[in-house]
Amino acid sequence: MKKNILMILFCAAVFFPVSEYSAVYGQPESSHESVVKDMATLRQITQCIRDMENQIRNKKEELRSDSEQVLTDKSDNEMQNLHEQLATCRKNFERIATGVKPESIDTAFKPKDFNWREELEELLGPVIYELKSMTERPREIEKLRAEVAFHKSRMIPVREAVRNIKELIAADSRKLSEDSEDIFKKEIEADLRKECLKDIRNQLYEKIRKELEEKGEGSEEERKKLLDERLKQELPAMIQQELPGRMDEELPKRLKKELPKRLKDEKELEKKFREELAGLETFWTNKEQQILSQQAVSAYQMNQMEKVNSFETFFNSTHDILKTFFKDRGRNLLFSLLAFLSFLLILRLLHRFIYKFSPLHRKGKHPFLIRLTDVIYHLLTFAGAAAASVIVLYSSGDWVLLIIVIIFFLGIVWTAKQGFPRYWEQLKLLLNLGSVRENERIFYNGIPWKIVSLNLYSQLENPELKAGRIRLPLRYLIDLNSRPYDPDEPWFPCRVTDWVILSDGTLGRVIAQNPDMVQLVLLGNSRKTYLTEEFLRLNPTNLSTGFCIRVTFGIDYSHQRLCTQEIPDRLKDMLTERLSEADYGTYIVNLNVEFKEAGASSLDIEIIADFSGEAACYHKRIPRFLQKICVEACNEYGWIIPFPQIMLHRAKDEPSV
Repeated sequence: MKKNILMILFCAAVFFPVSEYSAVYGQPESSHESVVKDMATLRQITQCIRDMENQIRNKKEELRSDSEQVLTDKSDNEMQNLHEQLATCRKNFERIATGVKPESIDTAFKPKDFNWREELEELLGPVIYELKSMTERPREIEKLRAEVAFHKSRMIPVREAVRNIKELIAADSRKLSEDSEDIFKKEIEADLRKECLKDIRNQLYEKIRKELEEKGEGSEEERKKLLDERLKQELPAMIQQELPGRMDEELPKRLKKELPKRLKDEKELEKKFREELAGLETFWTNKEQQILSQQAVSAYQMNQMEKVNSFETFFNSTHDILKTFFKDRGRNLLFSLLAFLSFLLILRLLHRFIYKFSPLHRKGKHPFLIRLTDVIYHLLTFAGAAAASVIVLYSSGDWVLLIIVIIFFLGIVWTAKQGFPRYWEQLKLLLNLGSVRENERIFYNGIPWKIVSLNLYSQLENPELKAGRIRLPLRYLIDLNSRPYDPDEPWFPCRVTDWVILSDGTLGRVIAQNPDMVQLVLLGNSRKTYLTEEFLRLNPTNLSTGFCIRVTFGIDYSHQRLCTQEIPDRLKDMLTERLSEADYGTYIVNLNVEFKEAGASSLDIEIIADFSGEAACYHKRIPRFLQKICVEACNEYGWIIPFPQIMLHRAKDEPSV
């Protein structure tokens, strides 16, 4: 009854969010309300169409009234824009009135090219926009910081250029002074000297050539050679004779003619030089000021943004984001999660209900068809829950969350694809076709378990342990192996209240044992706790089902004649009598006293006593009691208890040298 009520509550949880969602986004409107709203919209569009037609009519009348006006591109564009707006209004009127998109009903088929890049940008655009808006402030600070660094790097070459220009302006340039006039005079005098020397050489050359031609002596080669020789001999004397006179005569004329011109050109060049430098200085100074201004603006904006307490800004930003998120998208996400979980839980409860009341599932063994149906049911349950969450987001029109959820589910599918071999092994386990099967015995963490059920969370049980049922994910069973078991096989070496002795010598009574630990109470009421797996590794011996104690006692070789029969019989009678007097007789099951062996120093007699499990608490006391009785028997019958003996053989004396 309680589970039925719980199931009804889960059903209500599915429908209540839908009701709330409908209240938020509104119920579908009735036909009458929709028609009224459409009529109001159509009237508004009709008013817009009439206004556009009046504007077009007035525009045409303006153009018609002035017959001499020439249509310009501007008037053509205005008319075209008016006609386009009118066409848009009419299309909107048609779309609302018909309730369909007219462009979707084309007479000709127009195949649309698919561009996966554009489609991907259209799908992921809203998500990227949301991420950008969430990180806007740190990105803006980083952008301003980069701008400041960029402006600083630009200032280095600009300042170097300004410094170089100022150095050029400050440097001593060529000036119109007496020094420059002397320089020009020397240049003019040097040029004149070169011209005079050239003329003197040419005159001498012609003079010697004519003389040689008039004489007509020798060949052409001889005359040329002679010409060169005389030119070298006579030229220095002629230069010394005629050059000073020519220089004195021509130099004043040349200075008067060329010096003013050169001074004027020099002045104009100096002026142009200074103008160019001044222009460059102005240009680069302005550029420096411009970069400094841009740097100052970026630095100021960055400082203003960094002045605000980063923690408060982050808190406020987070608060605004969360407020906006839960106002719109958070609500959509909540409804989507509720739809997913509600669908999943309801179908899981339905599956449990079927398992509980279905006669096919109530059997101990589930046939293959039932298991296959369960696997398909689990897959369809997850797929249906995912579809429910997607449908809720699609209905709300939240494109960003819809894309994120679809990508999330696609990621789950892709991850499942990567682990397909492991999922295949789990599927075989679910179908009871793997190495681990239901109702078989398995060892997990060193403890034997019975596999009660194989499911997404399998049930393992050990009937000898308290709370001995564990639930394991199916993936933990993949690498294990199970086997059929015999009904008489023990599931644990002991039970609660049993006395056990471990390989480390610990003797105690079990007071608690569960899948995690085993607790023993020792003599003296102290307690010792072991992990269950560690307890089993110590090979516990259960004394509560009975135990055997062996005691070896030695007598002297002087009783050799009596040691095989008489001594064992007398000792057995005394042991029986004394054990009964000490109340151990009720626990003894069997008692034997036998000759064991002839030892090195004694004749050994062995006492073998079997006790029932009720005497387990006396396991360490009984051997001491048996030794005590043996000593008392020796005292009573005069038997000598030997001690370890060593026989020494004396060597013969060696002869003296």
